[in-house]
Amino acid sequence: GATTHSRSFSAGSFITKEGNKIKEDYEKLIKGKPLRKRPLRFYRDAINNDDPFVKYLNFYKVLEYYGHTKKTTDWIKNQISDVEMKKDKYNNDITIYTWIRHRLSHSKNPLLISNTKHIELVKNYLPKIQMLAREKIKLEEGI
Repeated sequence: GATTHSRSFSAGSFITKEGNKIKEDYEKLIKGKPLRKRPLRFYRDAINNDDPFVKYLNFYKVLEYYGHTKKTTDWIKNQISDVEMKKDKYNNDITIYTWIRHRLSHSKNPLLISNTKHIELVKNYLPKIQMLAREKIKLEEGI
């Protein structure tokens, strides 16, 4: 009879595996063609950091690298049709992802690492911002 093996991967091993795959693809690609290394470095730095705020900012920097806020907002809306929208200080429509990014960096009302609600908010959006960053790299760099 045939033997079946069931495998379970923890999130940690998945992230490590994903990180290694990106590293291998990255090295293969460097040999092949000129590559925009900065967004890949942001992605790697995000994966390798334990601080949820630093992780989030680095994943967002991948998106930012390829276009200004308006362009990024439109792209995210195409990826996630029901994305939550907010207003920036100039009353422009921005996604929750950009809003969090603004609150993490240049805001009069910043998100604080000492505030558990703020940490939860950022952690809540981390898997999606990582997915968006990964999609953007696939789209722009072909890896």
